[in-house]
Amino acid sequence: MKKLVLPLILLWSYSNIHSETHDAATTAAVAHKRHKTVFIQHTDILSKLDGSFIGAAEIHNSIGAIKAINEVQYGTLNKQTKKREGTYSYDNKLVTLQDLVKEEHRLTKENVTKPGTRWTELNTALTQAKDDFNAKLKALRTSSDKESDMAKNMKDKLIAIFVKDQKRETSLLANSGKADEKEKMYAASATDFFHFLNDLKYFLEDLTDACPKAHEQYKALVRQAHQQK
Repeated sequence: MKKLVLPLILLWSYSNIHSETHDAATTAAVAHKRHKTVFIQHTDILSKLDGSFIGAAEIHNSIGAIKAINEVQYGTLNKQTKKREGTYSYDNKLVTLQDLVKEEHRLTKENVTKPGTRWTELNTALTQAKDDFNAKLKALRTSSDKESDMAKNMKDKLIAIFVKDQKRETSLLANSGKADEKEKMYAASATDFFHFLNDLKYFLEDLTDACPKAHEQYKALVRQAHQQK
């Protein structure tokens, strides 16, 4: 039973690690009116799972998930320059998903003909980003992280609550777990994919905010690790 919600937690982020800020152009392109979803107002599921099925290990793993998502969106952090660098090839340079969103809107604004060379190059880079996203999440999972029917039902219910509360029923997140989930993700535009990744992070930020016992367990482990150094 301890593994009940692990596949869900591995997909998304820890609430104490916040989404990075977009520049004005990207914010206008992908943002929606964001507010906190208070799950306790909709369901008592999390109160039963907090501190038992959702604990320190799940919080720890979710930190890795949000790091991976941020790398897809904003690039990999160069420890020397303290700047993020792109990893997807476009226009003879390495770019981030955020860069692809900007380029997508530029091509649309300038009425660049589809499919065309520029759109083909952009979609090739976008596919690289989606492949990278899948690979990063797969690397976080272990062979024992098989989602049970019970976990899937709980995940579906929580996602349904979140997307309805956020008025994001058309998000790719709402399609999670469905037979055509992967197909729709790969067909999505750069903007829709970027927005999907934001929805994943916002979902778990609100979800883990409803799990104070798990937070305390994780903080206790961090303190213990520091004391042993």
